[in-house]
Parts: sequence; C-alpha cells; structure tokens
Amino acid sequence: MSERIRLEKPQKRLGLKGMLFFIVLMDMFIPLSTDMYLPALPTMGEHLQAADSIIKMSVTCFFIFYAVGMLIWGPLSDKYGRKKPLLYGYLLYCIASFACMISWNVYMLIASRILQGIGAASVTAISMAIIKDCFSGKTRETVLALVQTFSGFGPILAPVIGGWLLLITDWRGIFFVLFFFGMIGLLLTWLYEESLEPEGRLQGSAFQSFGQIFVAMKNKVFMWIIMIYGVLNIPFFMYITLSSYIYVNQFACSEQVYSYYYAVCALLSMAGPFLYIRFFQNSNKNTLIYACLGISLLGGIGVMTVGQLQPYLFCLMIFLFYLFTNILRPYFTNLTLEQEKDVGTASSVMNMCYNLFGSFGMLISSWSFSNMIVAIGFMIALTSAISIGAWWRMVHSGQPIRGFYD
Repeated sequence: MSERIRLEKPQKRLGLKGMLFFIVLMDMFIPLSTDMYLPALPTMGEHLQAADSIIKMSVTCFFIFYAVGMLIWGPLSDKYGRKKPLLYGYLLYCIASFACMISWNVYMLIASRILQGIGAASVTAISMAIIKDCFSGKTRETVLALVQTFSGFGPILAPVIGGWLLLITDWRGIFFVLFFFGMIGLLLTWLYEESLEPEGRLQGSAFQSFGQIFVAMKNKVFMWIIMIYGVLNIPFFMYITLSSYIYVNQFACSEQVYSYYYAVCALLSMAGPFLYIRFFQNSNKNTLIYACLGISLLGGIGVMTVGQLQPYLFCLMIFLFYLFTNILRPYFTNLTLEQEKDVGTASSVMNMCYNLFGSFGMLISSWSFSNMIVAIGFMIALTSAISIGAWWRMVHSGQPIRGFYD
C-alpha cells in the first residue's frame, strides 16, 4: 500500500498507516454517534417519560447543529491550521457525550446532543481538509475510497454494538462508549502533526475567514455538485431514523435482529468505494453516474413494492440504493473539493449541505405515515430522479468543471 500511496505531508508519529487509521476513525465518527443508539430509540421514551416524536428530536437536533457547526470549524481550520480546532472539537464532543450519559430528562439529552453535534462537526469538516492536505489527484480518490470502505464498518458495528450493549446496560451505557471513542480521537489528534503550513493559511482576521463561506457558495458548479449528491441524503437519513421502527414494530423483529439487518445492509454496501477503485476509476464518468443513479431509482421502486413483503426484501432493496450511491461517493467527494482552493471551508460547506439535506429527511421522518416503507421508497426514487436531471443540466450548462474527466 505504501508504494501506491504517499503522504505529501509526512507524519513522524503516526506514519502513513497511522494517518489512514486516524482518518478512517474520523469518518466513522458520525455513524457511531447516531447508529449506535438507534436500537434503543423505541424504549428510550419509557425511560425518559417522553413521546417518540420528542425522542426522535435528539437525532434530528444532533444533525442540524452538526451541519451548522461545520461552518464554524472549516474556516477556522483554514485560518489556524487543522490540529488546534480539531483538539477543541474532540474535547467538546467528549464533554457532551458524558452529559448525554447523565441526562435526567429528554431536554437535557437534546441539549447535550446539540453540543455533541457541534463538536462532531469539527471531525468531519477537518478530516476532508486533512485528506486534501496530504494527498492529491487520483491518489486522493484512492485514499477516499479506502477510507470510505473501511469507515463503512461504522454503520455496521454501531447498531450491533448498541444492540449488544442493551443486553447488559441501557442507553446510558451507549453514550459512555461514545465518550470512550471521543477520547481515542483526542489522543490521535495530539499525535497528529499539523498538515497546513502557515503560508497556506487564510490571511486576515478570523471574522474575515468566515467570508470564504459566501465565496464558496457563489461557485455555481461547486454548489450544483453538492446538490446532485447531497439530495440523496434525504432518504438515507429517513432510513436511519425510521429503520428501527420498521423492523421492530412493522416486521416484529427484536432489537438485536434489527441491528443485524441494519449491519448486513451496511456491510454489503461498503463494497461501493472499493468497486469504484477496482473497476470504475478510469471508466466514462457520465455513463457511470447515470447507471448508478438509475439503479438507485429502481431500488426506490423496489422498496415501495416488494420491500413491504418481508424484512429481507426490504433490506435488499435498501441495499441497492446504498451500494450504487456509495460507488459514486469517492468521485463526487473529490470532484466537489476540486472546485475550491480553501479546502477547509469547501469541506465545511459540502458537509453542511449534505447534513442539512439529511436533517430535512429526519424532519420528514417525524411526520405520521400510514406506511413508512412506501415513504422511504418514494423518496429514494424521487431524489434519484432529481440527481439524474441535475447532473444532465450541469454537464450541458457549458460551465467548466475542474477535475471532471469522462
């Protein structure tokens, strides 16, 4: 691996393998922070004496403030470097995770989850910036695919660990484990050596660095690419929020069986980035994008139809959506970052928009559906169709797209 991948900014303490592990852990952080306590959602209301709709807000509020928080951490990382903001972000995450664990009512839990989301935002925003600092070109695509493949263990392990933990503890024990993961991230950040040299940082005041957010948002191609891939987060986050209710309540599965279905789907779909590097990195990108989004659309139709019959059929149809959107993930991530030079800010805007789409999906999930499976399937088909149309519109707009090769 070291012969194919080279660090452009050497890390004496972590090395190449240590850096890849560090980045993988950062990319796993959000699935761990959300998916691990999904199996506990149906019973948390009883413990905290709160309605299911209020309990779901602990997930939604996390993602809303996680998305907004990235607008803070990204520009700060372009101004002050990557390490210091990341240390503060991990520290806030650890404190908030402990506060979640000792919450005595649902309102303290939601407030703590908001702080946890703001801290976690630093991890996502700065991890993408570190990747662009340390790797370039197709090597960066390869690293993104490797990281996104291995970080796929996050959504696989998280609900399974959560389901197992519920056999010996309650939801408070799950937040203790999240506190522990935060401490590991804090230690690795301390070992990490700054990858953004002083001459590459934004000049001027910290306040002026936030102005780069608006510069990035004025870049039409940058925002179009974000929208094309980001809109797919709406059904993805609907599935995250509603999956436990579908498997436990609608299909009458146990919490542990639900976690296995959730994990199997994520395990199989994590092959997406690997398949991209192995078979599609040098393929015609127009053909690849239309094919993957088209199969995703068919998956949505499948969810609405055969997905209602058995839990394994529902899992299979969701898998089609997961897998073929994941195949596109390394390419779209790299293509988005290629459009802006201030990568910390660009990464923040990109991930903020992705998670605002996701938060919208979670808000939709709070509605009362007569059939949650049909609602998710319809949204998969709709957003896939929107992405196909938006990609066609952008490619034929005549505007230059940096890094686009078909």
